[in-house]
Amino acid sequence: MKLETEPLLEAVLAETLTPDFRANSLATTLREVRRRKRVQRWQRGTLAVLLGVGLPLAVWLRQAPTELPPPAQARSVRVVESRPLPPGMIVETRVGSVPIVTSAPGGAGLVTTADQRAGVSEITDAELLALVVGRPVALVRDGGGARLVFAEPANSDASHLR
Repeated sequence: MKLETEPLLEAVLAETLTPDFRANSLATTLREVRRRKRVQRWQRGTLAVLLGVGLPLAVWLRQAPTELPPPAQARSVRVVESRPLPPGMIVETRVGSVPIVTSAPGGAGLVTTADQRAGVSEITDAELLALVVGRPVALVRDGGGARLVFAEPANSDASHLR
């Protein structure tokens, strides 16, 4: 069963149309499509600008104080008057009134310091006890260090260790 619109469709799509009509129809269609794309780009750009400006503005307006501060009250102005100093209180400087101290280059000596422990050599516990073999001594550790304690007061003179 044929619909009533088929003859119209066949007439529109028929090969009997003139080439000018087809070219004008195509140009009109392309012009309309391009116009719609331009309008869409413009709308997107406008939306982006409005969001870029409007969103920060809305946030800023929400944070802005709603009440204005009270107006500042005018203060009275105090006038300060001064008088000149007496001549005896004025300080003046003259060229050549201060002696100049000059120094020659290379006149200063260089002072260096050495590590305190550079000349000291530590010995082990065994080496220390070997120095006092045959004498009653004890090695006592207290805190962070150690002491050599002589059991007899007469042997407490450690001059023989030097």
